[in-house]
Amino acid sequence: MLNFFKKDSKEAKNNTHKDSSFLYSSAEMETIETHLTQYFGEVKSYYHELVSPDIHCDIAVIPPEDGRDFYTLCTVGAGAYRMDVPEERREKVPRRAEYMILLPADWNFSDLDDERNYWVFRLLKSTARLPINCQT
Repeated sequence: MLNFFKKDSKEAKNNTHKDSSFLYSSAEMETIETHLTQYFGEVKSYYHELVSPDIHCDIAVIPPEDGRDFYTLCTVGAGAYRMDVPEERREKVPRRAEYMILLPADWNFSDLDDERNYWVFRLLKSTARLPINCQT
């Protein structure tokens, strides 16, 4: 099993691939982190994608705290690609999206070479790329 992520502290989150056409600006990245912190808690770490064929899709990790007994994982980069929403739906349906999943507080992040622990990262990455791969 290939692990396509490298874990870093939140200070290292601005690493990007310059050759990709679907990247957030620094200001957009800051807006996303502010939103995550305000509504879900402080991002303590990022799993940085090492291979980025189109979008650069990192995973932000918000650990359990303040009455939340679960981890929150959120893609950061999926929304850099604008989805092809029909013109008549654009007022109600956003063209950009990030994807989230909640995990139990005892989730094992120490062994992502084990598919039993990595599948959530694969799911988030695959979901993030659906609009690109399906031209939606």
